[in-house]
Amino acid sequence: MTFSSVKTIAFVGGTGTTGAFFIDEFQKSGQEFKVTLITRKESAEAATAKYADIPQFTVRGVDYSDSADLVKALAGHDLVLSLIGGVGLGTEQLALVNAASTAGVKYFVPSEFGSDITYPDNRGLPIFSPKHAVRQAVENSGLTYIYVVTGFFADFFLNPFYNWDLEKSSVVVPGDGSAKASFILRTDVAKYTIGVLKHAEEFSNKTVRVTGGLLSFNDWVEKVEKASGKKFAVTDQPIEEIDAKIDADVKATGGWTTLGDQLRSVIGKGNGRIDLGENELDNDKFPDITPESIDEYILSLFD
Repeated sequence: MTFSSVKTIAFVGGTGTTGAFFIDEFQKSGQEFKVTLITRKESAEAATAKYADIPQFTVRGVDYSDSADLVKALAGHDLVLSLIGGVGLGTEQLALVNAASTAGVKYFVPSEFGSDITYPDNRGLPIFSPKHAVRQAVENSGLTYIYVVTGFFADFFLNPFYNWDLEKSSVVVPGDGSAKASFILRTDVAKYTIGVLKHAEEFSNKTVRVTGGLLSFNDWVEKVEKASGKKFAVTDQPIEEIDAKIDADVKATGGWTTLGDQLRSVIGKGNGRIDLGENELDNDKFPDITPESIDEYILSLFD
């Protein structure tokens, strides 16, 4: 692969738990990149103190409602890498897209990861609507985009958001629990993403698909039972029941109280794989990266 001309990166949303994995990988890359951590102004002082010992890092506080301030913060950077989540996934990223375009940034890597939002059954889900809006804005802006799609975060899966209750050894699975989905540990999300940045020209205006493995809910139950030594109470929830709940919530709230159910529906319908149809994985383009074992991660939870 060709080496990237990207040298300066504006890293947005990098001070959270997922961002920590990226910061570790940026440190391992040495002086290859100069990274500006973009934070809210009220968080800048604490972030500056926290990352003071990393020579290739600087911190810049911004006000997302101040477009001129955002443009100044992004000016001089080759690429914007976003890990923004939650309520900022749409509004703050859209502000970043506009500012990056005005500032003359070349590349924009939005906060994608996760599921493939382009599959027909996934496209209309409210949980993905901010990502669609950001994609449209990026593609209309003239910025060069790179979408990194990875599958579900394995180290964020065993929690109530997906209807797991580890304390009570129970789980409610979508359908019969047999549909496979793509999973990856966040440390590997960081490794692959920074691998992409090192070869940005190669992936210009493309979707990169990398993951750690395929697992169904039933596979997870089996592995968790083996690791914990406990038998789990498994309840099968019909997909139709989940979708009816989502439909009712869409009418009532726009779909924002059933986000976990929406992702469980994606998995239950088999749309949690990122390699469906003609979509091939790109793991082999990164021969120096071997995904960490999800089995070993599960075992580590119950040591």
